Amino acid sequence: MNIIVVPLSINDSQDELQDLFEQLTDNPSFNVKLLVTATNCYCAVIKQEGRIVSFGALSIYFVPDKGYVGTIQSLVTHKDYRKCGFGTAILIYLESKAKRLGLVRIELTSNPKRKNARKLYGTLRYIKSDTNVFYKDL
Repeated sequence: MNIIVVPLSINDSQDELQDLFEQLTDNPSFNVKLLVTATNCYCAVIKQEGRIVSFGALSIYFVPDKGYVGTIQSLVTHKDYRKCGFGTAILIYLESKAKRLGLVRIELTSNPKRKNARKLYGTLRYIKSDTNVFYKDL
């Protein structure tokens, strides 16, 4: 299976993302145009057979005692495409973007119920903090 990560496009389907986000949260609320045009957010997707099957976002903010930090938001892969390397590919893509932008750290949170996701973060050397926030110094 060929994995190609690309930036979210204004032409990407709101409905496809809605279906995907419903696997992550009970009440998804987002706007593709806002995601694409936000200056502090970088969204990435993977498509299979022309349909979005994986999504992740990197939001950037400034922390006075750290510098620019990124937070991984809404990392989700369609249930039919899990364990295919898509989550890993999205994270690596967003980490690369963070490094190019000069970020010093990436953080993310994960519900303890999401055991496979938490295992992935550990595999990619994210460190679990006492607050259940994972981070990775870049």
